[in-house]
Amino acid sequence: MSDQITTSQTQKVGPEGDEQTITVESFGDVTAPSGAKDIVQTYEDGKNVLRYTILISGSSATYQITGSTSQEPLATHPMFRADGDYPIDADEWKKWKIWDADPHDVDLAGWKPDDDDTSDGMKKYYAYRNRGIEDFLLGTVTMRVTTEENNSPSLQNLGRIDSPANAPSLQDNKNWLCVGIDAERTAFGQALWKVSRDYRASAAGGWDPDIYSTA
Repeated sequence: MSDQITTSQTQKVGPEGDEQTITVESFGDVTAPSGAKDIVQTYEDGKNVLRYTILISGSSATYQITGSTSQEPLATHPMFRADGDYPIDADEWKKWKIWDADPHDVDLAGWKPDDDDTSDGMKKYYAYRNRGIEDFLLGTVTMRVTTEENNSPSLQNLGRIDSPANAPSLQDNKNWLCVGIDAERTAFGQALWKVSRDYRASAAGGWDPDIYSTA
C-alpha cells in the first residue's frame, strides 16, 4: 500500500520574511527539509505527522545600528575576568568586598589588596581604585530590526539571548540580547503589524547563560 501522504499548507509574514507552515501525514517515514524550523513530529491514528515551517521569501526588514558607550563598574572590566590579562578569582573578590567595607575585619586575618601574595590583578585593581577610578566606559552596540508581520508579536523572547536573522556578525564570542519590542497595527483589514525589535550586543564572551535564557 502507498504511503497515502496528505499535505496542508498555511502562509504568513514572519520576522524573517514570508513563511509557509506545512503539515505532512504519512504511513511511512517523513523528514523535514534542510532549513526548516519549528519542527514537530508526532504519531497519530497510525500515521506519522510532521509539521514544519520554511522561509519562502527573504525579509524586507530594516536594520538600524547604533554604537555608544556605557559606564560600567571597574570590577567587570574584561582584564579582570578569568581569561583576562589580570584575572582575579572569586576568593579574592570576596576578600576585597570585606576589606572595602572594613579593612580591620577579623575574617581577613590581616589580608590586604596590595600584599605580596595577592594576584597581579588585585594589585592592579587596587591601584586603579586608589587613583579614584571606579568605573570605565564600555563600547556597546544596539540594533533595531523593523518588519511588517501578519500577527501581533510574541513577547516571549524579551530579555532572552537571541540570533536575529541577517544581523551583523560579532567578534570575541559576543551575542545579542532582545531588550525591547514595539508594535503598531497599520492595516486593520489585512491585520498587518509594524514590529520593531531592539537588541543589545554583549561584551566579549556573550551574555551570561545562567542569567539570561536563550530564545
